[in-house]
Amino acid sequence: MTEERDYIYLKGTEELGEVIDALKEIQAKEIIIVVPRNTKCFLNSTNISILRSEINKLRKKIYIDSDDERINSLARANGLDIFLSDYGPDEATKIVTDILPPQKSKPVVKNIKNYDQAVNKNKKNNKNLTLVGIFIILIILGGYFILVKYLAYFNLNIILKTEKQPIEETITLSANVVKPDLENLIFPAEYIEIIKNHSIRQKASGLKSGSNSLRGKVKFINKDLENSISLVPGTRIQTGEGNIYRTLERVNLEKGGNQEVTIFAEKNDPKYYLTDLNTTFTIPGLKGSSWENKIEVKILEPITGGEGSVRIVSLDDITDGKLNLEKQISEILKQELKIKYSNYIFPEDLGIFDFKIVNVSHNVGQQADEIIFTGIGTLKTIGIKENDLKEYLKDIISKQNLRQDINFKIVNLKINSVTINDNFNFLKNKEMTVSLSGEVEVKGDIDVKKLTAEIAGQDVKGVKNYLDKYSSIEKAELLIFPPWLNKLPLDISKINVKIK
Repeated sequence: MTEERDYIYLKGTEELGEVIDALKEIQAKEIIIVVPRNTKCFLNSTNISILRSEINKLRKKIYIDSDDERINSLARANGLDIFLSDYGPDEATKIVTDILPPQKSKPVVKNIKNYDQAVNKNKKNNKNLTLVGIFIILIILGGYFILVKYLAYFNLNIILKTEKQPIEETITLSANVVKPDLENLIFPAEYIEIIKNHSIRQKASGLKSGSNSLRGKVKFINKDLENSISLVPGTRIQTGEGNIYRTLERVNLEKGGNQEVTIFAEKNDPKYYLTDLNTTFTIPGLKGSSWENKIEVKILEPITGGEGSVRIVSLDDITDGKLNLEKQISEILKQELKIKYSNYIFPEDLGIFDFKIVNVSHNVGQQADEIIFTGIGTLKTIGIKENDLKEYLKDIISKQNLRQDINFKIVNLKINSVTINDNFNFLKNKEMTVSLSGEVEVKGDIDVKKLTAEIAGQDVKGVKNYLDKYSSIEKAELLIFPPWLNKLPLDISKINVKIK
């Protein structure tokens, strides 16, 4: 005859396969597995899931009996029944006293007959006491269940350390590569060349005693609406009487445009006085050309003169004018670079600057109120996009710290200066070696999922010892409610870790 209930006593060293084989050998419809504390095969969620699957195939009622709460929690989580969970304290005591300790290394099967009769007799003799006990236990368990399941919390608040570190790196900027090279510290850059023409006017500072030359103002008018023309300083204009006057400056006439200029007489003679504002002029230099009748010259003020000193061009005027022009063109090139490439970073001394004088309106000793200087400047440099360079530096820093097994996040990075170390091959190879100086702000980094899994099931002291291993943690606070729960749950979903 098949026994109604049997027990399996485990020693604690069995493999899961041995337990399953023992279950298959027993013919009873109900089986209680007595599991000692720290039985390894019952502390693995995967093993419990396999055991449940095998139990479903046997179609038997299987109970788990253990005083190890971890084993009971895993069993409940996987749908297995816990022995005595449906009985009162007196009934449980009666049943537990019949359980014998294990005597063999393999699972031991012990039959208990007439189990139902014993339980029923006990129920009849202690009915009232049992009902009261069950009611009290249910209230306690219910309250405990509500408190732990719905009101309990396990919060771990962590503040990570933040610190600033200097950046000092030497890299090569090259216009010949398209991708950054972390090993050789080469970064792709853009070769930039800007050319600018510019003119300035400078007052003549030299003085010469004698009669002031006859001078006055006229207006040059370009009647050609499709073409422009430029006339050099000293261009001759002639009256109907044949008197010659010359310009003191270059005349630049845009199509349909005009320009007022100062003229002076070739001779300091009263015959060259002009008071008639309707006087007309011709330009001998344009005679016979297509421009002969396209440029009109009108007098704007009487041409007169007197005794005294006249201004002439000095050597200092030429020297100062060239220096001022070079300085202005340099500033113009820098401004255009800043505006056109606003999101770029350039070396502090930029690169190579070339300057050349194109024209000076007067020579030393010539009479003139002012001198016009015209020049051309060229700037050749290498630029890098600021955000791309910052990402490259972050990669360099991350790689260096990865080798040292340091976990952190880069919060902010600032580049203070880019200084050229070597631009010997700049014109030939379009690359230069530079030193970068700056500052990086870093913050410790922690894998929250890994940390949560490691502290699950540990008591408060165990959590503290584990957190002490992280040098990146500045402060940690563990909040548990209700306070008598001195241990974190195995279920990581109930543990809330916040990183600040």
